[in-house]
Amino acid sequence: MILKIEKNDHIIASGQAYIENNTCYIGRLIVHPEFQGQGLGSAILDQLEQEYSSAKRFELYTGEKSIRNLQLYQRKGYRIFKQEVLGKTTVIFLEKF
Repeated sequence: MILKIEKNDHIIASGQAYIENNTCYIGRLIVHPEFQGQGLGSAILDQLEQEYSSAKRFELYTGEKSIRNLQLYQRKGYRIFKQEVLGKTTVIFLEKF
């Protein structure tokens, strides 16, 4: 499933998710820089969780330097369960039950 928020026929925020083995994998959650801090990312995350409310677990990831993303996900109840170095980037994996 892909969700998007549009303004004046332009996508300003989007996110996607799918479910596999009772885990909902959320990815590509992005908000245009001009519209960050307005709750759009939070709204998309909430809607994806609601659409997949039958999932027993939710999982997503972000880069270790994406402090605002990490703060949002942790406010929403996600907890870090793994870190992985991929090339020059450390990726933080979070989960929520």
